Amino acid sequence: MRHLTYNLLMYLLSPLWLAVTIAQSLKRKGGWHFLSTRMGWRAGAGARVECTNNESPNESHSNLVQTLWLHAASVGEVKAMLPLLDHINKAWPNLALHVTCTTPESLGILKNKNLQQFTCEYSPLDFYQSTNSLFTYLNPLALLVIETEIWPNLYRFANRHQVPLVIVNGRIGEKTLNAPPLVTNLYRQALQQVSLVLSRSTTDTANFKQLGINDDQIKTIGNIKTYTGNHTQPIALEALSGRNYLLAASTHTPEEQQLCDAFRESNLLLVIAPRHIQRSSSIQHMLTEKNISFATRSRNEPVTTATRVYLADTTGEMDNLIAGAKMVFVGGSLIDCGGHNVLEPAVQGKPVFTGIYYKNFIAEVDLLCDYNAIRIVSSANELASLCEALPDQLDELKTMGVSARQAVESSKHIFEKYTAEIDILISQWSK
Repeated sequence: MRHLTYNLLMYLLSPLWLAVTIAQSLKRKGGWHFLSTRMGWRAGAGARVECTNNESPNESHSNLVQTLWLHAASVGEVKAMLPLLDHINKAWPNLALHVTCTTPESLGILKNKNLQQFTCEYSPLDFYQSTNSLFTYLNPLALLVIETEIWPNLYRFANRHQVPLVIVNGRIGEKTLNAPPLVTNLYRQALQQVSLVLSRSTTDTANFKQLGINDDQIKTIGNIKTYTGNHTQPIALEALSGRNYLLAASTHTPEEQQLCDAFRESNLLLVIAPRHIQRSSSIQHMLTEKNISFATRSRNEPVTTATRVYLADTTGEMDNLIAGAKMVFVGGSLIDCGGHNVLEPAVQGKPVFTGIYYKNFIAEVDLLCDYNAIRIVSSANELASLCEALPDQLDELKTMGVSARQAVESSKHIFEKYTAEIDILISQWSK
């Protein structure tokens, strides 16, 4: 009965879903592709995939008997999945990998992967027919869901198609637990279809159990996001060469305004990389109103000695922005937004700052705290004061950066636990 209610609501709300998706598609390149795939209008609701191995989608899936489907919603989940994706591709070369995601930014990251037998695509919204069609098209060996994507039809059809479903780096927060009874009941029913949860913490394990997961369905492994894999050092942006700058990464409203006020008299260039680049015009309007000299990345505007703020309003360049930064502040944390992943700058050995609102990344912040590689600030003014003082203390800056990198490297064993578990599962599924 709950599934009937859910699907009826999805049907009744479909005009709203359509309006929202159209609005999203109008803001980005390839809007029709985004709209048609997310709404499930395309054949197989994901059959026309983007290939990185120069094969057509049908060739990629028909030549191999088995396809492993991985779903990672947004940029954070995709980045957490990348080392795992590399491992599976190397350890199981005869396995086709199909990855679905929900945002253009995450799809852009996936398109840059150079793997054999690999395809990626937007996932359709959780409509009954489109979800069923995707399972029918892919006929996957199994489905790995990264973190907290609990969609009733997705989970229901995994069970109906006899596809093992494993939640990787499983996370359940207070918001999920405190959802209205109708929603939590849908979560409970969906989780009954799960084969295994590989949880990121004992707290998350307890939360999953509160939603009905049994002891034999869950293992506490650790946070896979604390390991980012072995990567070459990104190249700093040439546009910012010669300037010492603080990178304010993944900022939200009104953090940009707070930071601009605090750093108005700073000798550091303030580089703002908003979490949602579609907010670029509103941030530019704010900078203009405050009479702050700024340059924007999307228009390739040069940075001069008079430039106080550089607005990095493009996608796919965060690693390059981090590479050239003196220090990195991770946004979504001066306001009650839950924070963002502080390990992205840590992996490049950068001193890291965050605000006090980091409830979604407690384990990551605690890890850096253990290594004295992060500073937690209560306001933009406090951040500005620290950033003004630290450049004169080069030894402390260097120590923070080295410690940040050591913290990330210390977590490699967690990644190895995940790969060991998944290798065992794939071996069992392939029999």
